[in-house]
Amino acid sequence: MNNLDSSQLAFCRSTAKNIRLLAPAGCGKTSSLLHRCRELSQRAKGNPRFLIVTFTVAATNELRERLADDSEFDCVRDHATVTTLNAYGFRRIRSQINNPRLLTTNTDRHFAMLNQLRPVWLDNPHIEPVVTKRGTNPRILMTVMDNLKSMGFDHTQDTNLSQFQDRLDTLEEQGLSWRIKEQFDHLTRIGVLDSPQIGGNNGISTSTVSGYF
Repeated sequence: MNNLDSSQLAFCRSTAKNIRLLAPAGCGKTSSLLHRCRELSQRAKGNPRFLIVTFTVAATNELRERLADDSEFDCVRDHATVTTLNAYGFRRIRSQINNPRLLTTNTDRHFAMLNQLRPVWLDNPHIEPVVTKRGTNPRILMTVMDNLKSMGFDHTQDTNLSQFQDRLDTLEEQGLSWRIKEQFDHLTRIGVLDSPQIGGNNGISTSTVSGYF
């Protein structure tokens, strides 16, 4: 680790369980990450395992090449899995579901809403007539679902109106009221909701969605 500066060394040698390294491109984050894995490997008892997740294939390839070519990381090489976030997530899904399929086109989303999610919307009087009507409504609903997931909504946790409102409050505090309004506007336009939802003391009202909980 002779080629690391003081801040990189501090990152590598930190005893914190959770730590974040922030730096502009080209400042040595990749090298620092691998050196931290090496440091943790040397501290650990037994054979530690490392999961290194990246956002891009290029970053994954760079990390794999560094592990393969640099003898300094010999102690990490056989104990590290390097993958993109998407690839890791898909493998996890594939381990639990037979023949999973990525929804990559509008047509895929349309048929997923009509078929796989049929048991959900058949039991919901607000949504059934919207989905069964010919047009783009199923795809719009799927897009709204994807957008809500990206904002942290989880149907297994946000199971009542109070929890839903707490999530809305948190998003507003982060300046994302406009993003929520986009989804409510979509739902209003296709007839799931009766009126726009923005208003009230906290900027977002849940008055007309209370019937869903």
